[in-house]
Amino acid sequence: MRCNKIEEKILDFIEGNIEIEEKNKIEEHLRECKNCKNLYNDFLFIIDNSKKIETPKIDKNFWKVKFNSIIEKEVSHPHLKLKPLYLSIPFFILIFSFVLFVKIHLPYKKFTQFSGYDYELLFSEETILKYVDYIDENEAAKIIEFILKENN
Repeated sequence: MRCNKIEEKILDFIEGNIEIEEKNKIEEHLRECKNCKNLYNDFLFIIDNSKKIETPKIDKNFWKVKFNSIIEKEVSHPHLKLKPLYLSIPFFILIFSFVLFVKIHLPYKKFTQFSGYDYELLFSEETILKYVDYIDENEAAKIIEFILKENN
């Protein structure tokens, strides 16, 4: 048998949970291989010494006290005081998303009769005139010409 197979089955060998045929192969390998023999001895040492460790005596009320301290920490936890805030954040996101959706998908207001022509504008005449002051005269003329060509 190879060492890696021995390492996998060494605990079963110690506990006696293997077949006689395999047990004989492992015993033969342990006589020949120092590393596996050391591993076997280490496991025996650990198992023997772990049996000597006493289990701690726990007070009858230990779990009751532990449970109460957990409950107290939960009640005094600062995140629980912010619970309404945590619940309101998704509500505000929902409202904001709805308003944004409505603004994007509502049809724009139709303004007609701009200088005697009938066509649809995204903005009122006053708004356009307000911003035209910031545009060069030649550029404004090109924009108005383009709008008039598109709508005729």
